[in-house]
Amino acid sequence: MKAPQQPADTHFPLSEDEYHMQVYAAIPLSLIPTILLLAYQQWTLAACFLVGVGLFSASARISLKNGSILRSQSLYLAGGTIILIPTFALAIPVDSSASVIALMPLIVGIYMYQGLFRWLNIALSILCFLTAFLSQHLLEFEVSLLDSQYQSAFSRVMFVVFALFLLVVITRVTTDLRRANGRLTVSNRHAAQERERYQTLFDNAPEAYFILSAKNGGIVECNHGAERMLHGTREQLMGKLPFELSPSNQPSGEPSDEAARAITKQIVREGELTFEWVHQRIDGEPFWVEVEIREGVYQGDKVFFSTWRQINKRKRLESELIKLANEDQLTGLLNRHSLKTAFARLLAHAQRNSAGVALFYIDLDKFKYVNDSYGHRTGDHLLQTAAQRFRTAVRRDDLAARLGGDEFVLAFEGSLSIHELEDLAHKVTQQFAKPLNIDGHSLKVGLSIGISTYPEDGQDFDALLRAADNALYRAKDLGRGQHQFFAKEMADKAAEHLRIESGIARALKAGEFKLLYQKQIRLSDRSVYGIEALLRWQDPDQGLLYPDAFLSVADDSNQLEQLERWIIHEAFNQARAWNEEGYQFGRLAVNLSPRSLQRGYAFKLIKEALEHTACPTHILEVEISENFLLENEEEGIAELESIRNLGIELSLDDFGTGFSSLRYLQKMPIDKVKIDKSFIADIDTNDSDLEIVTATIAMAHKLNLVVIAEGVETQSQLGLLEPEECDVVQGFLFSKPMEAREIFRLPASQDQP
Repeated sequence: MKAPQQPADTHFPLSEDEYHMQVYAAIPLSLIPTILLLAYQQWTLAACFLVGVGLFSASARISLKNGSILRSQSLYLAGGTIILIPTFALAIPVDSSASVIALMPLIVGIYMYQGLFRWLNIALSILCFLTAFLSQHLLEFEVSLLDSQYQSAFSRVMFVVFALFLLVVITRVTTDLRRANGRLTVSNRHAAQERERYQTLFDNAPEAYFILSAKNGGIVECNHGAERMLHGTREQLMGKLPFELSPSNQPSGEPSDEAARAITKQIVREGELTFEWVHQRIDGEPFWVEVEIREGVYQGDKVFFSTWRQINKRKRLESELIKLANEDQLTGLLNRHSLKTAFARLLAHAQRNSAGVALFYIDLDKFKYVNDSYGHRTGDHLLQTAAQRFRTAVRRDDLAARLGGDEFVLAFEGSLSIHELEDLAHKVTQQFAKPLNIDGHSLKVGLSIGISTYPEDGQDFDALLRAADNALYRAKDLGRGQHQFFAKEMADKAAEHLRIESGIARALKAGEFKLLYQKQIRLSDRSVYGIEALLRWQDPDQGLLYPDAFLSVADDSNQLEQLERWIIHEAFNQARAWNEEGYQFGRLAVNLSPRSLQRGYAFKLIKEALEHTACPTHILEVEISENFLLENEEEGIAELESIRNLGIELSLDDFGTGFSSLRYLQKMPIDKVKIDKSFIADIDTNDSDLEIVTATIAMAHKLNLVVIAEGVETQSQLGLLEPEECDVVQGFLFSKPMEAREIFRLPASQDQP
């Protein structure tokens, strides 16, 4: 049974055994005097006694239920008074039996209460005892409760028994009091030890502990951890408000005092709170803490207990994670994800202010050449330098981002005219007007820029980015180093570009690509000098497509390497088959794209095809574009020499359409020069073309190179080439492109129309 809470002036609490005695023994014992009174027919005394016992019982119940102590004691006093009424107020004669019977409830009450009220009960019992004793022995009343003569011997025995009983009670109470005082002394000693241990733990804890006043929020106590954390003394910290130990503004930009008031309201409402905050040391250094705060009581006053834990390392880690998620790790610019989020805010601001937004989609010209020629480290440093220059080209509220590779995006808010956008594009381009010094290399890097504007070209980030991307492709088509504004025609072209791109992937799987073969004829004896493999695409929707319709798309979509792998394997297999069948065809020529040489995978593809097809190299030839060498002179010559060392001859295709010079022809490891068909087409009507062809033939012969004229379709053209001692011709006059199974069906002299 849980003991009831005692009043504040209690000297010691009643033990659990005492309460059990009160409930289970004291109250039932009251039946004994009641029976005696009824037996002697003292109805008045018995009735008063029963009422008094009832009040005693009610008083005990209130005490046991932790009720009002005032109400409990009032009922007890009322019960004692009623019991004594017959003796003192009604003048009913008493003897020793009656006095003992009347005093028993008072004696029981000694066990029911404590402190001062217990001693009042003892005093009342003694007073009643003396009254009965004096009335019977000193005054020698002769009338007894039994309505018989006074029996002094019996009374003496009863008084002695009662005195002994009262002595036992007083002794027990005194013993209990001494024991309780002893327990209190030990308890106080333990409490003092606990307080000392708590103070030691409080002072020496590694974390910062504060006790804050509930009245004004000031610091009323702190530990050594707080002094170490704040680089101050206890005297410097006492009375300060926590926000006074903070910078003027929190990282969110909100003033610290306003944020502190909002948090205080929440703490008062909820009783406790955990939050993160930037505080400031006495010397002014800011730092992050995790604050735990809760209500409590300290020295009888309501306070708030607060714990501070430094979380600088955690916040730095969180900052790094946010940076990883939102910044491009190489350049520090926004990445695609964070650009999209930031652009949405920029666009919303522009919409509220009825302003425009311009988006620049930028590609670094020749970046792949730098990456392939000087290595990825130099390429990365080039990207970092470019990013730094883009930062200087934008205003504070504009955006600069890297999408990946060498692609960047700049976004400018404001309703800018075409003229202003032109100036802005020129300003960005001028950042790269001079060569960049990267890792000891002087690199000339240009920019291709596609421009789209809100609201004309799109209503959201994705639409504007697509529009700028289309404009960027147009700028590249114009020769790089250009900027172009988006136009609707570009969107149509982009859709066609996407259709072709997906079609190439399908065609590679479905076998829609094929090779046609065209003979090259030696003019001296009209024999077959060689054969060129020509790529075609048999599209199920658009029919037969020539390379000009799809090769540039394959190049942009990174499908060119896969397509060239198929071409080389197919051509080498066919050359091997013709050779094994005994056909004499000189060499089979295969075209290599400039990209395959720029990216350094041409030699790899050829080596791989030779291993898989076992084709002899003395029947193979590779045609290259002269423009490749203009971009990659040293590396290009080394790549070509590696191919030539395999035993494969090299020819310079489309000669005259680029910017080759005699110096290039002297340095290149080539065996043949092919005059582009654009010069042959008008050779019989345009004297300038004839002079160019004549000069080319003469120059090539001086360099011991074989000259092949492409696109010979008429006898008139042939008649002008033969006197100039052109070595080989190729064109419809002698042979059209045809399937492999048809190429040797008729002799060369019979193929011509």
